[in-house]
Amino acid sequence: MDMMMEDHDLLDRAREAIEDKRNEVEALEHRVRAAEEEYEKTKEVTTAQKLASDAQIEKMEKELAKMRAQLSESVQLMEQREMNINIEYEQLTLRSNALREELHTEIMRMLNDVIKFKMHIQKNLEEYEFFVADEVEKELTSEDGGEETMRVSHDLS
Repeated sequence: MDMMMEDHDLLDRAREAIEDKRNEVEALEHRVRAAEEEYEKTKEVTTAQKLASDAQIEKMEKELAKMRAQLSESVQLMEQREMNINIEYEQLTLRSNALREELHTEIMRMLNDVIKFKMHIQKNLEEYEFFVADEVEKELTSEDGGEETMRVSHDLS
């Protein structure tokens, strides 16, 4: 009977040990389920964040592509505008040079006309001076004689 008792004690201890191990296994299974649930939740959150990030990246890439297209278009417009301004500048330069030449020619013609007019006036003044001197001399000769005529012609010179 002692032997049975010992076997019974041994059996009870084995049952208790098995029960303890079962409890540990259940606790571990519970922890594994909790960890799996946490993993699934984290996985779902991470997947949702990844999808949101992918959508945001795609949206930003589209915006970047649009901005690049607009930039390229703006650069082309600016280059075209620069070419047009350069062409207009060249045309204005040519027109200003032509106008300068035309004005120079016109000024030279006017100066020539003024010089001709001045020479004509000078010639007419000289002729008038000689006419006046001759008339004065004639007048004096007819009235007085030779002495005063010499003095007048000498004074006029």
